[in-house]
Amino acid sequence: MNNELNRHKTSDKVKWWLTLIAFLLIGATMAGMLLGYIKPMETPKEEPTKQEQEASVDNGGYVTETISSTGLSLFSATPMTYSEETGVATQTLYAAIRPETALNKNVTWSVAWAEENPEDVSKYLTVTPIGLESYFQKATVTCYQPFEGDIVITVTTEEGGHTAQCIAQYVGYPTDISVESNAYHDGEKYCLGAFGTFTFDIAAYNAFEDLGDEYKDLKVTLTINGSFLVDDSHYDHSNQTWNWSGNEELRSFSNIAEEVFTYTYENGRLTVTTKDVIEGYYEDFDYADGGRTRYYTNKFKAFETVCYVRVNIAQEASYTYKSFDFVIDPDRVGTVDMTDKIVF
Repeated sequence: MNNELNRHKTSDKVKWWLTLIAFLLIGATMAGMLLGYIKPMETPKEEPTKQEQEASVDNGGYVTETISSTGLSLFSATPMTYSEETGVATQTLYAAIRPETALNKNVTWSVAWAEENPEDVSKYLTVTPIGLESYFQKATVTCYQPFEGDIVITVTTEEGGHTAQCIAQYVGYPTDISVESNAYHDGEKYCLGAFGTFTFDIAAYNAFEDLGDEYKDLKVTLTINGSFLVDDSHYDHSNQTWNWSGNEELRSFSNIAEEVFTYTYENGRLTVTTKDVIEGYYEDFDYADGGRTRYYTNKFKAFETVCYVRVNIAQEASYTYKSFDFVIDPDRVGTVDMTDKIVF
């Protein structure tokens, strides 16, 4: 009897646990279905804060180094130029104001010696505002004469008093490259006569005649341009005329340039020695008919394109460049000779 009662109790406990497990499974399933349609409220994400942009200044001209900045950037995007009329060198300086949507973009400019100096800084350097362009404030930096030490250029925003600074230094930057020659110049190019020696003295310089050592080295290269036609030609003594054979060929000036001129460059002097003019070029010469007929093989006939030499000069440290052209011109004097002694 007791054994039967114990079996019933055990059976009821098992049923109760199975029922509880079933209810839990049904609840979990329904919760999963509900969660599929109802999402929890998401916590809004904070917008990332923009970091303040540091100022930067390029190395063009004499604006060379950033000192400090907050909310602005300074840079120079134009090369230094020199005015013959005023005798000063200038460069444009830009102040970028951020964000671009700022309503008040007004700034003030100032210059001062980086270290204590009794000299009036305005005798050497000034900054003149140009005005607003997009979100850039522009100013002209003017250098009047060489100076030693550093001069600080400061730009300050009207709103917030944000500042950016850069250093101006005199480093003997070149303003141009000069060329002086004993060759004739027709206003566009140098014209070199045949059988002569011509010199071109080339040098970088600046307005203040105080060039930095690093800007004195020049790189000089020559490019040879143009082409011409050649043809076989002979002289007919019977008719006393020159005749072409009709075997035209196109020749490049660069292929025969060494037969027309040679050159050397050393210590700022380009020396060009001319041997002949292109018009006198021929590949070979011979006599025919017992010496009565002169015969030229591949003789110059006509220019196809202009034959000239371009001299390219580069002062690479300052990105200063200049070029000029020369031609070998049969109408120009190449040399003059005279006996060095006469006896009576």
